[in-house]
Amino acid sequence: MVLQPHLAAATALLALVACGKGPGPTHSTPPDDDGGGTTAETGHHTPTGDDGSSSEPRPADEEELRIDGVRLRLQPGSCQLSATFLDEALEHRFESFPGPCHFAASAEGPPWVVATDHGKAVLVQSSAKTEGNDCDTALQIVVITERGPQLSRQVQRISSCGPGPWDEMMYHVLASDRVAFGAR
Repeated sequence: MVLQPHLAAATALLALVACGKGPGPTHSTPPDDDGGGTTAETGHHTPTGDDGSSSEPRPADEEELRIDGVRLRLQPGSCQLSATFLDEALEHRFESFPGPCHFAASAEGPPWVVATDHGKAVLVQSSAKTEGNDCDTALQIVVITERGPQLSRQVQRISSCGPGPWDEMMYHVLASDRVAFGAR
């Protein structure tokens, strides 16, 4: 059977999407009409807040992400993640992570937020070189649920160097088993 060139290209693209390697409809989420979508900022000294009016400056290396009304602020050096949800401040430290922590980026650059069956999810990653040419890499998902942010119960450890590209399926699998934000 001989496929036409355009049909062969479409078939290849569908195969990539099915494997989580190609573009798909859940890679990132645009803002909703009520402003509750996803926005990301890194390294700015401008005041930020859920309504854009906070006077609290952000450190130059801090990464900030807003997903459905939840404000996530990640300190790379200390691997400290804070979340603001319904005027409640929550904190979690990724203690077993080997190096600086970052939100995993999409191929386009901003943090990759994936819509899962359990809520929108973003991956926190950390890598450090080990002996030889290997790395110790730790990955954990933050899921924004109706009850606020939660963490994947499992921390995925791999011996390759980050950043990814990470497979979209990993977001779905890690997001399926969650614990309370700040749980050890």
